[in-house]
Amino acid sequence: MKGIYLHGYQGFVTDEKMNYLQKLGNIYAPNIDYDKQPDIVYSLYEKFKNEEIDFVSGTSLGGILSFYLAILLDLPCFLLNPAVTVVEQVKQYIPEDIYGKFPKKDVMILIGLKDQIIDPKLQIEFFEHFKDESAKIMLVTNDKLEHFVPYKDFEENFNNFIKHIIKK
Repeated sequence: MKGIYLHGYQGFVTDEKMNYLQKLGNIYAPNIDYDKQPDIVYSLYEKFKNEEIDFVSGTSLGGILSFYLAILLDLPCFLLNPAVTVVEQVKQYIPEDIYGKFPKKDVMILIGLKDQIIDPKLQIEFFEHFKDESAKIMLVTNDKLEHFVPYKDFEENFNNFIKHIIKK
């Protein structure tokens, strides 16, 4: 299996999560300084547009950027507490031809209802808009989950994504 995982703003992929991702297969999970690489969606698209990729995933800022990258690459994606509140700020770094487009492939979104950084209601509203136009959106809420996704929840939900979206 081959995929892409993008961490959140000023974050990194923990060793535990990286080990899990590597067990899935060839997962590209770079450490990104988003302030120095605002055009990351473009550069990742250029890097992977001619490769066989199974999925795109990401957390927080990496989640919302993964959403648009998945639309560009026409891939399923798994988003964890995506930073929908920064869409206007990152809009200039998202190719105009996909901004506002609906995904053609399945999208699974994990939303922590105790997230104090990205309002869960805003996450739900953002994706409900797409859900109305596309049956390919699966919202998964967790009433105990905050913004940071502990390893146990990361692994459990990633496994569900693989089982229900990638290997269906």
